[in-house]
Amino acid sequence: MIWETISPSELSQWMANQQAGPPPESYELLDPTSVDEVLKASPVAPFKPLMHIHLQSGAVDLVVPNLPTFTEEIVLGLSLGIVGALDVRKAYQWTDLDEEEKGSPDNVQSAVGNEYWLSVNNVHPVGPGGRVIYYPRRRLVEIVVRRRGKSLGGYWRRPTEVANRVASYLEIGDVPGTRLRARFGYYEASKYENQSLLRPVFLFLLDRPRPNEGPRWRVSTVEAATELPEFSETAGIDSVNGCA
Repeated sequence: MIWETISPSELSQWMANQQAGPPPESYELLDPTSVDEVLKASPVAPFKPLMHIHLQSGAVDLVVPNLPTFTEEIVLGLSLGIVGALDVRKAYQWTDLDEEEKGSPDNVQSAVGNEYWLSVNNVHPVGPGGRVIYYPRRRLVEIVVRRRGKSLGGYWRRPTEVANRVASYLEIGDVPGTRLRARFGYYEASKYENQSLLRPVFLFLLDRPRPNEGPRWRVSTVEAATELPEFSETAGIDSVNGCA
């Protein structure tokens, strides 16, 4: 994922810029126990014995057989077929990532062989979920995509209100040598977490990337980008904030 580095003084304006158009929809998420029956009735049903479903999230682990016919192209095609059986998403890959965004230097082999991110209505995911990750050495694909139910609408929150909450939580400006980065998108939790609501969010990461001023560290916070009359501001993102 590619971050945007912003000045703390521009926090409110950055959020206002993301709100240039109508707000993205929020969605109720369907019961994850429905995933099993959906896959049985889908074109990927013959490969169901290779799948393990996480009951708390509906995420799918695809165990790749150690057979020459299961090339990376076949494995990724099957994985995206599983995504298509569960929800309407657009798969894409981040390009032009730097070493930090890749997670490892170019001369160090990554455990991840390939990775697709799964956008909703052209809005990118920003959480640990909403993606397909292929681990070739483990012969495993993690497919974290939740089934969406009815649309809930929503309207933009005031940028100044959100900016004040973020600045207070992260204690922006109190520590020298820090960097503030941000993303806007849908927050989708990991395969180990239950989630009942998919909503657009602002994700912020404050870190000290260089050890000149002391030890490196990072802390993150997520704020709902829209208000939903029937839900709290933390619904769907309850357990997100903290060390990253």
